[in-house]
Amino acid sequence: RILDWMKEEKNQERFLWACFGISLLPILALSFFNHPVMDDFNYGILTHRAFMENKGFGCIIPILKAAVQRSVNLWHSWQGTFTFAVIGALRPSIFTEKLTFTHTFILLGLFIGGFVYFSKIVLHRILGLSKHVAMIIAVLVMTLCIQYVPVGLEAFYWWIGSIGYTGMFGVMLVLFAMLFLCKYEKRITAKRMAAMTAMAFLLSGGMYPILLLTAVLLVLNLLDVLIGKQYEKIMKIQITVMNVIFFAGFILNVAAPGNSRR
Repeated sequence: RILDWMKEEKNQERFLWACFGISLLPILALSFFNHPVMDDFNYGILTHRAFMENKGFGCIIPILKAAVQRSVNLWHSWQGTFTFAVIGALRPSIFTEKLTFTHTFILLGLFIGGFVYFSKIVLHRILGLSKHVAMIIAVLVMTLCIQYVPVGLEAFYWWIGSIGYTGMFGVMLVLFAMLFLCKYEKRITAKRMAAMTAMAFLLSGGMYPILLLTAVLLVLNLLDVLIGKQYEKIMKIQITVMNVIFFAGFILNVAAPGNSRR
């Protein structure tokens, strides 16, 4: 009976999702013993102070201002990753260290969400695999990526060491999937354009491995769209605008005084 049940793709997917969920339990359990370390304090020093000095919802604006100020300070003295610095300064545990466990949940959520969306779009929508097969492939690859990550601490626990890589990687997968889908459909809706532009700008101020890979794909995509006769003029303009915004952030990132000081 079990073998007959497993012959169906949807049941194979359900079984693998169950195994995947179980495999995450030890990782999530360890998150409750996590605590901020090293650069977590450095990046969050101003935002934590803003939270301590303001009460209620009145602390929101000061915290955001403090995050931007920390990004500016680091841009001048350390490195140009300006959007990463803002996100790093806004770690959940600036409010209380009891929230440090959420770091792992957020990082795994971004990684899994990006991977699932990428697989659904590329494998299912574009390449034509069934939805179940696409998810089976996604679950198997995600399991390998998570269970065989070289340093689990820096991948899923340490906020500053993780959000710029694991977190941004998930965002990058979503951006790539949207780009591929737009090219497949030969159009870009207003909502999708806004989402892709926002993600492109976010990645332009991120860590350099993700930044450079994104830059290469965006350039190749731009050239293909501009040369391709199958794409309408409006789409050529949209892709060009997105690239201009991305590379403006790219230049702001790599030209930071902090990079030369390092």
